[in-house]
Amino acid sequence: SGFGFSCSENHKGSKIIGHEPTDKPVTFQTLPWRGITKATMEKYKCVTKVIGDTHDSIYFRYSDTMSKVRKLERKVFFIEGKRKPGLYSRDCFSPGGRELIITEGELDAKSCYQMTNGTPTVSVQSSSSAVEDIKADYEFVNSFSRIVICFDPDDPGQKAAKAVIPMFEFNKVFNVVLQG
Repeated sequence: SGFGFSCSENHKGSKIIGHEPTDKPVTFQTLPWRGITKATMEKYKCVTKVIGDTHDSIYFRYSDTMSKVRKLERKVFFIEGKRKPGLYSRDCFSPGGRELIITEGELDAKSCYQMTNGTPTVSVQSSSSAVEDIKADYEFVNSFSRIVICFDPDDPGQKAAKAVIPMFEFNKVFNVVLQG
């Protein structure tokens, strides 16, 4: 079985991609990727599965019992463990503070964290689960003085942003739309 992030549905009986048998050694390493430093990957408890000499997939740890996995050869995501609502990397930061950035992707969260020199940055699991994810960690999010929503500029991302913004006081939430 597997969880589809685009449709937010569980698919029973689907083959889980990423668990093909191999005779090569398998290791999990903290590695930089796409401009994200090793230090940032460590902060976010993110590891790369290496099979032999091939970087196979990246594990985004949500909790001790759940990780979202991205295959590197082709952009495919799946869950290891039991999926439950919540924000990615929420446990990497203490509640409260001046500002929190919420992105729509795990790599986006790491990029924002680096670009802002360490501003706490978390991610929803997908645009389709944004409201549910933020509700699960509402007290944490609302503990910050300023909340910056920085979802993808596409229709699903902005629809999710418009659904999330009214959850907070109007004078503490900001929607940043990056074009590119």
